[in-house]
Amino acid sequence: MTFCPKSFRGLDGAHTGMYKETMIDSHDPASDLFRQCMRHWTTGVAVACSASAGKLHGMTVNSFVSISMHPPLFCVTINQHTRTWDLIRASGKISISILSRGQREIADRFAGRTGVEDDRFTGLDVQFTSDGLPWFSGSLAALTGSVLHEHPLEEATLFIARVREVCYLSDHYDPLVYLNRAYHTLEKE
Repeated sequence: MTFCPKSFRGLDGAHTGMYKETMIDSHDPASDLFRQCMRHWTTGVAVACSASAGKLHGMTVNSFVSISMHPPLFCVTINQHTRTWDLIRASGKISISILSRGQREIADRFAGRTGVEDDRFTGLDVQFTSDGLPWFSGSLAALTGSVLHEHPLEEATLFIARVREVCYLSDHYDPLVYLNRAYHTLEKE
C-alpha cells in the first residue's frame, strides 16, 4: 500500500496542491478507488471493430488515443476475453468509428447493454472499407489501422496501430462523450 501525500511539491519545490490522504493498493490498479478516480475523466466514445475469415465484431471503447502524427499512430486497449480481441489478433487490423451525439444506441449496443450479441451490426447503416473493415455512417470520423505492436496486460491488450486509411471525416463537431458512467454532449460557450 502507498499513500497519497497531503500536499505535493513540484520539481521546483513550489507547492502545487492539497490531496486527501488515501490508501491505494499499488498491486491492483483496477481497484475501486482507481475506478472512482477515472469517473472524473471525460472521454469521447468510439467503436473498435475488426474482421477475419468472414466474421466481424466490435465493441465500444473509450481507450482510443492518437499517439503520433508522424507516423500517424493510435492505440486502443481491448479486453482479451472478447470476440473483437480475437479478430484483431487474427487479422492485425482495426477500424475505429468516432461516435456522434446521435449514436448512443450504437454505443450501448456495442457495449453489450442491449442484449444484441450475435450480430451487433444488424439494422445499422454500416459501411465497409476495401479490405472488409466496418465503420458507421453518421460517425464524426472513421479510420482503419494495421497493428504494429501488442502490449499484453493482465486482462487486456494495448494495441498500437498505424493509420491505413481515414474513411470519413464529418463537417460537424457534435461528439458523444462519456463521464461518470453516463453519456453526455458538449455545449459551445
